[in-house]
Amino acid sequence: MAIIPMAKNLRRSPTNMLETIKNYRKITDKLHTAGQPTFVYLYQVIKQGDDMETAKQDLLAVWQPDAIWQVFIDDRLTT
Repeated sequence: MAIIPMAKNLRRSPTNMLETIKNYRKITDKLHTAGQPTFVYLYQVIKQGDDMETAKQDLLAVWQPDAIWQVFIDDRLTT
């Protein structure tokens, strides 16, 4: 499945993805990926300083990360 290599590549360089997201004001219109809600969540928490629990509830309302995406999320929040 294409998501796994993509997640591995982004794990190596998440800053590039966060910078890409920052350049788009309408994230949902511009970024098309299976993990889109994950990147919105990470952007809200890491870059905007939003409350993690509130942002997580927003994430879980639209998408349930599988084990691979959860590892990716956890890795980003601990670095």
